[in-house]
Amino acid sequence: YDNELMFYIIEFNQKLNNFEYIIPNNGRIIDRIKAEDFVQHYRLLSPKEFKKYQGGICWDYVQYEAEYFDTILKDVEYETYYHIIDDGNTMPTHTFLIFEMNNLWYWFESSWKSHIGIFGYKSKDEALRAISYELQKDIKNHKGCYITKYNTKDLSVGMSCEEFMSYFSDKVKKIVPKKAKPVKEFKGVIMHENNLDESTLKTKPDVYYNKDKFDSGDINLCFVVGLSGSGKSTLSHSKESKDIEVYELDDVQQMYEFSDDNLKEYGDLIYSFFKGPGKVFRYYTYEDLENATNPGDNFGDKFDEAITTRFVDYAKQYAASHKNKKYIIFSVYCFVVGIIAIIANFIVK
Repeated sequence: YDNELMFYIIEFNQKLNNFEYIIPNNGRIIDRIKAEDFVQHYRLLSPKEFKKYQGGICWDYVQYEAEYFDTILKDVEYETYYHIIDDGNTMPTHTFLIFEMNNLWYWFESSWKSHIGIFGYKSKDEALRAISYELQKDIKNHKGCYITKYNTKDLSVGMSCEEFMSYFSDKVKKIVPKKAKPVKEFKGVIMHENNLDESTLKTKPDVYYNKDKFDSGDINLCFVVGLSGSGKSTLSHSKESKDIEVYELDDVQQMYEFSDDNLKEYGDLIYSFFKGPGKVFRYYTYEDLENATNPGDNFGDKFDEAITTRFVDYAKQYAASHKNKKYIIFSVYCFVVGIIAIIANFIVK
């Protein structure tokens, strides 16, 4: 990878590739979407709803992607776009996110399942025209393609299909599609079990460090590390019991999704952290965190790294003084250098 940030972006893309293209409707999931479903049942999801349902349509994917870049990938410049094709009939649209890194502009795609991945182009203009080309190439005799940049925060959660498209109706400008080959690309994989074979993914046996000590109780803190789809969550939760608490570092970073009662139900480790040394990181809504002048005691744009590192350090101390239970922590964030230094004697990969 070009740098550590690209690693996290690829990891995020792989995670979203496994989300579904669906329309949630009053608790019911519409996964075989018909044209009338957009008109009758669609409402724009909040990022929290998107995560809850593990999917949405492209409009919802981009809302979630933008929030992730704003909160986790703050050092990466990105833009979001709305694209529409005048075919004189259904007027197909697509929203997408592009980002800049090392003088290339990358197309980040997870909702359009036949085109998932990250694709780098020499300029922003080349990227936009290439994406437009891919969107329109199978639509015959259309009257043109139109596009506009937008800010996801300007849209209202709950917007209907008609309201969403009307918002952009006077903002789009014509774009001339042009085929271009990416100069760099990271092709995505949908890691559903029934889709995997040797042609799409090659895996190796898990590597264990000090697993015998964890199983025997000599140590009671375990870390599970791997990329999306590698089985971190499945492995970790398969060990969960009244004597083994399991934690995902994503939940520590997104503590605003949990009330104090939720954290107490989650487990003693995370609850005591946010009531004790992690209190400085505690926010009860995303808006509170976003609007905080000095989030996390002046950690600023290193908030996410600071909270995860502090939590892992606390977990090590907490586990050492609570030998009556075992604790498993899983996340790709265990790769962060500061965390690796803390977990050197405990890590299970």
